[in-house]
Amino acid sequence: MSEQTVVVAADALKSFCKDLFMTEGVPEEEARITADVLVEANLTGVDSHGVSRVAAYMERLRQGGNRRIAKVDVLTDFPAGATWDANGSLGQVVAWRAMRAAMEKARKVGVGFVAVRHNNHTGANAYYVRMAAEGGLIGLVAGNGPPMVAPWGSASPFFSTNPLSFGVPAGEEKPIVIDMATSVSARGKIILAAKNGKKIPLGWAVDEEGNDTEDPHAALKGVLLPFGGHKGYAIALMVEVLAGLLSGAGYGPTMNEHYNRHDVPINSGNLFAAIDVSRFISPEEFRSEADGMIRSIRAGRVRPGFKEILLPGEIESRTRDLRLREGIPLPEVVFRELEDEGRRCGVKSPEPCIQA
Repeated sequence: MSEQTVVVAADALKSFCKDLFMTEGVPEEEARITADVLVEANLTGVDSHGVSRVAAYMERLRQGGNRRIAKVDVLTDFPAGATWDANGSLGQVVAWRAMRAAMEKARKVGVGFVAVRHNNHTGANAYYVRMAAEGGLIGLVAGNGPPMVAPWGSASPFFSTNPLSFGVPAGEEKPIVIDMATSVSARGKIILAAKNGKKIPLGWAVDEEGNDTEDPHAALKGVLLPFGGHKGYAIALMVEVLAGLLSGAGYGPTMNEHYNRHDVPINSGNLFAAIDVSRFISPEEFRSEADGMIRSIRAGRVRPGFKEILLPGEIESRTRDLRLREGIPLPEVVFRELEDEGRRCGVKSPEPCIQA
């Protein structure tokens, strides 16, 4: 089926989402951060982590799964790190603050780590590692969540998609931004496929019996698969250690379900880290070498079937430039969900730029 889309300007979409969250008692600054992280995901083409999540977030605010006003308790604190309890606050707000804190620590002592427990969904972690990279630091984020990915050889869910993300500053070139799930696909992409009536590629997931499936509904009842077989499984396990065990958030089956349970915090965990490159090498030399590395990669021989050699995050960066100019295309089903939330809350929905 052909997918109908509604194109909306990024600023209008951010303002609308911010106003929606504020109707549920979220303070303006916290609502702005949450809306900004969501819309930035749409700008970069990571639509599975964008405003398609708004309706669920609103329901979690109504039912108590997300705190309206962020409350963070500092459990441990030392020059290079800290452990925070997010108390079920909005994940984007806590993540933004945690990365800021990690960056401040890195600038003081060279490295900074903030581990977070009792958190909720943080959105696309590219946002936070880009914060570090744009500040001249190397950023790293690891996160866990409710089980939906099977260990290699298993048909039972244990891991979340357990994303691992990196941001690297450059000079004249744009920062390198890597944000990847340790599953073949993010669950949000399967949810989006189900909403849009589309099939998913074989190899993304298996059904309840452990059989390969192209049906997103069957996949959502089944389990996602790790990327790279046993290697992706091993990386997912280490993300679980860094984000879950180290923070005290828990792991796998001890998490709360956030797609069907809106009344309880997820209890997910995160690790936010920053490295001050100036403690190891002059920032100017690092940026120059990063530029040289990027250009050397691009200058390689292009394989048959490929048009060019891209760096991680380069497609997303180009998509962002395009969508800032032309607007964000939202599936009609997502736009209608936002309109429904707007009517329910008395917030005027953003005017479409184009109906395609």
